[in-house]
Amino acid sequence: MDKKESILEATLKLTTEIGWVDTSTSLIAKEANVGMGTIYRYFESKEQLFYDLFIRLKQKLNEIVISSFSFEKDPFDNFENVVRNLLLYYTENMREFRYLETYSDLTSEIPERIDDTLLPLEPITNFLNGWNNSFQLKPLPIDVIFGLIYGPLVAIANLVHMKKLVLTDQIISDISEACWDSIIVKN
Repeated sequence: MDKKESILEATLKLTTEIGWVDTSTSLIAKEANVGMGTIYRYFESKEQLFYDLFIRLKQKLNEIVISSFSFEKDPFDNFENVVRNLLLYYTENMREFRYLETYSDLTSEIPERIDDTLLPLEPITNFLNGWNNSFQLKPLPIDVIFGLIYGPLVAIANLVHMKKLVLTDQIISDISEACWDSIIVKN
């Protein structure tokens, strides 16, 4: 692993174990087994390091979402694949999940950076706009639609991390259907 990767991994580990405030660059350097100056060779500040790690994880998450999407599939099947992949990613990568959630909460304090994290998800946007007119979304702002999908997935991932729920194919299918029903107009 190269030094930059070691720094990012150390940052992920420390921020999720001891918190953002207590994660100093000296602790990151020690955990990554690099000198303090090495951190500043790759990142202009601790805040930039935190931000760059967030962007990297957000890109990984977006790739997972896009990779599970195909216009060849039935809309609900697509939706279920996205839900399944998100839940599996979040439950199998607890540190990354915690980091993404914590940093997303912090972005409300630094709104000028929020737009930088919204990477293009054209297939998902087209899908949510009623792809092929095969379904109709409830007349809610798109951010609310995302919230109705994403919020429950975060809560479910937390239940899995707390060992209060074990994900099975049937449970994931039921969760997908419940989220789908929350955003689709019934005929």
